[in-house]
Amino acid sequence: MKMKQRLKLMMVIAVMILIAGCTSEKTQAAGVVSLKTEKVYRQYDITGNGKRDTLQIKKIGDKDNMFEGIHVYVNDRKVLTEMNWYYELKAKVIRLKNGKDYLFFHFSGDNDDGASGIYEYKNGGLKKCVDLVSVINNMGYHSWADIDRVEDNTVIVDHSSMSYALANVHFESRYQFRNGKLKLQSKSHKVTGYYNGKGKLGIKKLTATKSAILYREKTMKNIKGRMKKGDKLRVMECYISGKMISYYVELENGKSGWYRSPRSCTQPFKEIGYAA
Repeated sequence: MKMKQRLKLMMVIAVMILIAGCTSEKTQAAGVVSLKTEKVYRQYDITGNGKRDTLQIKKIGDKDNMFEGIHVYVNDRKVLTEMNWYYELKAKVIRLKNGKDYLFFHFSGDNDDGASGIYEYKNGGLKKCVDLVSVINNMGYHSWADIDRVEDNTVIVDHSSMSYALANVHFESRYQFRNGKLKLQSKSHKVTGYYNGKGKLGIKKLTATKSAILYREKTMKNIKGRMKKGDKLRVMECYISGKMISYYVELENGKSGWYRSPRSCTQPFKEIGYAA
């Protein structure tokens, strides 16, 4: 092979390696990054046009260390004004493996309560595409959500609620990018922890304070058996569909099934404690 041909081949290979490297960087940088207010960021493609944008979040108002809302600017243009009272703002960039960037905001007020949502740039502005609090309002109160992590093109959310069934409970939901949108994978969710008055959050042993029906299905069809007063158990999953909420429990005696959540603070388990 002549020298000119070798040089031409080497140049072609170098360009292919460079293109592959750029593609790899775009598709593998999935993750979650926390943002600070007032700071200007220049490394994210918020608009989705393949180019890096400038991003800045500004607080609105300041009354006794409580704020009224936020303005969000992309490329020096205001693309969102969100009015929510809060003491602290939790803001994050969510990057999927496919390179798609979303923004997340949690407005933390009393008891960490506050609006939590995922926002997408669309038609020249930021729009809330996933409301992470309204979907769990029926399970209890003092509800909020945070972005835990990203797995490829799936966003894993950490939810918290002062639930009627378990008091302070945490569980995760998964939103997968499909057909151009983030969609909830399932209405059944893995319970990641709750308190029983001892130690840290976890899947703790609880004691039933009353008898209750256990169902075969999460939609509470077909009775499987009963949970009796004094039974020891652990809670593994929760199912949320509007006002229909149930929990999958595993008893120490080998029984298991779906338990219907109460709709008020009725102390179904001895060890739990509700916050005001």
